[in-house]
Amino acid sequence: MTNRFCGLLAMLLMTTPALAVTDPAVTSAQAAQQADINTQVTLHGYLIKTLGDQHYLFRDPSGELQVEIDNALWRDINVKGDTPLTLKGKVANTRFGPEVEIDSLQLAG
Repeated sequence: MTNRFCGLLAMLLMTTPALAVTDPAVTSAQAAQQADINTQVTLHGYLIKTLGDQHYLFRDPSGELQVEIDNALWRDINVKGDTPLTLKGKVANTRFGPEVEIDSLQLAG
């Protein structure tokens, strides 16, 4: 019985395609607002307003979105409202609506 089960399991594993979970490419504020929680996001745009406590208002051609940037990520980067940035992170849900928790930020160039 055990050999039969192992044979059946091996056959199923060989004929079943691998399941991979991939997030769609989310690259705009508008798409991020509609994306599922934990979806990976890469944004290109500007921080236009400080909202306090590591929260900022981000803008790109598609619209605006709240982002959270940990103080440790700044690494002496000075940003003004017209400084283009690339932000990478994941979508989160807050009591104020969707936001992106930023994992990395860099000057776009």
